[in-house]
Amino acid sequence: MPNERASHLSRIPIFIFLLLLNHSLYAATFLFSAPPRESEEAAEAKYGPIAEHLSKITKHKFIYEYPGNWGVYRTKMVNGKYDLVFDGPHFNSYRAEYLKHNILVKIAGGFTFVGIVRKDESRIKSLGDGTGRTVCAHPPPNLGTLTLLSNYSNPLRQPAIVNTKGWSNIYKGLVNNKCNFAMLPLRNLKAYDPDMKNVKIIFRAKTLPNQAFSASPRVSLETQVKIIQALTQTTSSDATEGLRTTYKAGRKLEKANNAEYKNVSKILLTEWGFSQ
Repeated sequence: MPNERASHLSRIPIFIFLLLLNHSLYAATFLFSAPPRESEEAAEAKYGPIAEHLSKITKHKFIYEYPGNWGVYRTKMVNGKYDLVFDGPHFNSYRAEYLKHNILVKIAGGFTFVGIVRKDESRIKSLGDGTGRTVCAHPPPNLGTLTLLSNYSNPLRQPAIVNTKGWSNIYKGLVNNKCNFAMLPLRNLKAYDPDMKNVKIIFRAKTLPNQAFSASPRVSLETQVKIIQALTQTTSSDATEGLRTTYKAGRKLEKANNAEYKNVSKILLTEWGFSQ
């Protein structure tokens, strides 16, 4: 027994040495996060490889943190707790304008949201006719829902939201008479009803830039350049595969900049928790 104890104690300095050595491999540690749209396990599978890839390329430690719920995510995000974030254009715009983030890399293309009704609907010809009606949509601060609500200057005239999770469920909810109209991305509508047999469009919003990564001022400009290079090269395809597959982002991501996201944050400023 004494020999076992001595042997155990002799290993402790080596363990501490290895721990310190591993820590010294990285110049700094940065916190990376994204909205909790999926389970923690699914999120880790999607974002974990990106954090590992960036750690290897930049020589800084990137740690992915699953926020657990939207309340935690919103609070930490607006309080500047995250160093690297991937989410929608309205959040990126907010961070660029109020938290001095730089928007680095985006998914190609953009968001064009449309308001739709069933083919046999004759009462609703525009969003103005949606007052007093029900709309299938995600709860705020979803981009599509905020885009919809921003078209009503008087909150009392906004339609009642039927909280529906998932774009396909929003479409099905409308078709199955669970609501009077619906809001979803045009590209999703084309996938669900390419010949427009079941629905018709009553509203088309201005196209917005796509989801993107932004970095806080704590991340040096030199490291930001490395992040851009790491995430836009085809050699990063393995690390970003989960994200690109989820959002149908093609073979690689694209470089982004703050200017193309300017003023998109306006649709957030009426939401609780966001301020100017």
